[in-house]
Amino acid sequence: MWASDLQARLGDDTVSSALGALWVAMALERRCPKRGSPSGALARRRRRQAAHGVSRITVAFVARTRLHGLKYVCSQSASLRHRAFWLLALCTSLGLLLSWSSNRFLYWLSFPTYTKVHMEWAKELAFPAVTICNNNPIRFYKLTKSDLYFAGHWLGLLLANRTARPVVLDLLQDDQRAWFRKLSDFRLFLPPRNFEGTNLEFMDRLSHQLDDMLLSCKYRGEVCGPQNFSSLDH
Repeated sequence: MWASDLQARLGDDTVSSALGALWVAMALERRCPKRGSPSGALARRRRRQAAHGVSRITVAFVARTRLHGLKYVCSQSASLRHRAFWLLALCTSLGLLLSWSSNRFLYWLSFPTYTKVHMEWAKELAFPAVTICNNNPIRFYKLTKSDLYFAGHWLGLLLANRTARPVVLDLLQDDQRAWFRKLSDFRLFLPPRNFEGTNLEFMDRLSHQLDDMLLSCKYRGEVCGPQNFSSLDH
């Protein structure tokens, strides 16, 4: 009778919505655990056990670590002044360690080099290896007509047709130019059958001699000369 009167006054849709909201509230009340329920206490107990395990591991690590001063800082039996002293000492040591390590690391990144020179005066020294070379491969005035005929093009004095190179004539003086024109005239020249070629004997005969190049030589107060040198062919 009351339900029918309430439904008549509020309408069918309003009553249906109110009943649905009541059922949802009852379902949530059944599913969500209350503060005093066994499931909430179990969750809190597990959290306490996990926190206690982490704390126990930390205490064991601090007690057994070899880092000097850390166990004294975290010691519960020591006084506050004692722990503050060890904390200051530990921070100072870490600061010095980081400062010096960074300095050495930056020094290593600069790629330093160290050169050590030690000078020692020797009372006696062997004769030094001195090489004296002449830029001219041959002595121009020692050339013969046969030498110029067979080796003139190789020496850069003649063209391929065995005529004087114009550049060579331009570099010579008047008397040398006349001599070289006469030497390079092969119109009535009969080449020899046997020519030694451009071998070591050929170069030794035409190359510059040390007697003509060495003006003076003195080593350790003694006079030296061409006899103290040996020829080197390369």
